Amino acid sequence: MLPLQKKHDLSPGDISELLKIHYADLMPVFYESQSLFLCNIYKRHRSIESANIVLCLARNVHLEIIRQREKDLNFNISSEKFWENFSKIDKPSTKISSITEITGIPKETVRRKIKNLLDAGYLAKNEKSKGYYWNPLSKEKKNEYSKIIGYDTKNLSKFIYKIVNHLQINLDNKIVEDEIHAQFSFYWYHYLSCQLAWLKLWQLKLKDNDLLLIALQTTIPTLQY
Repeated sequence: MLPLQKKHDLSPGDISELLKIHYADLMPVFYESQSLFLCNIYKRHRSIESANIVLCLARNVHLEIIRQREKDLNFNISSEKFWENFSKIDKPSTKISSITEITGIPKETVRRKIKNLLDAGYLAKNEKSKGYYWNPLSKEKKNEYSKIIGYDTKNLSKFIYKIVNHLQINLDNKIVEDEIHAQFSFYWYHYLSCQLAWLKLWQLKLKDNDLLLIALQTTIPTLQY
């Protein structure tokens, strides 16, 4: 962990209250952050639903990497070591029924999207467990993912910076970015967990999360005035 100058004890309730008090200032930043996130995953997979499935399986990979610390407390989970860690772990597989439960996407849609993702080389099937796992084997896909992580880390750090400003904590973007990269799989597991919960919420409401991206992009300009 990167050292901070002062310890701050914050609860989820503190953050929730902060969002209520500074709603008008923070929500446009949140919407812009989420719009950028959705744009990036949509460009990659041409479907928010397909991307949601990949996020679900990628999250499991980060959890498996974190669990290596059960064997070695000093195990390096940084972004720099990510692909090395990825190559060494047993890939966790997930069945269609579990993906449906986590994402809220109908089972037949999940089945169809998985077939497309298998053909595109983003996923692989575990014949023994009959589950699926994230497996971007090609160098091109690995480079693509690394670039996206760079964008997403900067995007996330900007939103965190906005929040800590309201908490009157002296913390700049660079410190936040460095901390995320240093403990990458830990933070990314929780980040993807939050994104999955948020996307499921809207999947159940809208039945089509491509509409969510459109809604965000039409809402953001109205919040800037």
